[in-house]
Amino acid sequence: MLWPLLRRVSEDGEALTAVVEEEHQAVNELVARVERADAADSRREEWIAEGR
Repeated sequence: MLWPLLRRVSEDGEALTAVVEEEHQAVNELVARVERADAADSRREEWIAEGR
């Protein structure tokens, strides 16, 4: 609901929502990577820290 409204009412709405959507996708990919990783994978902690 928020993003379509922002696109309509803000001059920069399209650009702002594009940035937010890219960031959201990056977070989703990071979470998926952490979830797929074995608990013993040394990169897992690094990925978790990246998300903070």
